[in-house]
Amino acid sequence: MLYGQFFGFMLGQLLALQTAGFNNPAYTGQQAQLIGAPIWERYVVGILSLLTPTAQTFSAQPWLGPVFQYGSYGDLLRLWVTPDFMRSFALLAMLDEQTAKTAPISAAHWFDVNATRGGPASVMVRRRGMGQPARAARRKSGRLDGSGALRAKHQRHGL
Repeated sequence: MLYGQFFGFMLGQLLALQTAGFNNPAYTGQQAQLIGAPIWERYVVGILSLLTPTAQTFSAQPWLGPVFQYGSYGDLLRLWVTPDFMRSFALLAMLDEQTAKTAPISAAHWFDVNATRGGPASVMVRRRGMGQPARAARRKSGRLDGSGALRAKHQRHGL
């Protein structure tokens, strides 16, 4: 699923309009009505209904921890919930808090804690930055070092 980032970017801009007080269509334009559109409640229900009922840990990729898969088809990079979906749910919760809606906030909280890869045990890792464990593993294996030696090696070999 590649659309988590897109919805996150859109919600970030809508939240900026809302918190800056530019949520009035009279002076911002018809686009401001998107802030209170029913699509956001449908988005939450739609994304949650795509998830498998339980998370599982893949034996070939145990470092992911437990992941919820999407019931989907087609050409996807990953069939499980990736961190880019956290952005849209977190921003939606913040927008709902600004507009005094409460139901989607609890769904967003559950999604951000439980549905994203690693589950509740990896919440603090995700908050520090998802790339940290992967970078540490690459550094340990010699595929990433701070000295630029890897870059020099690639240049020598024409990579």
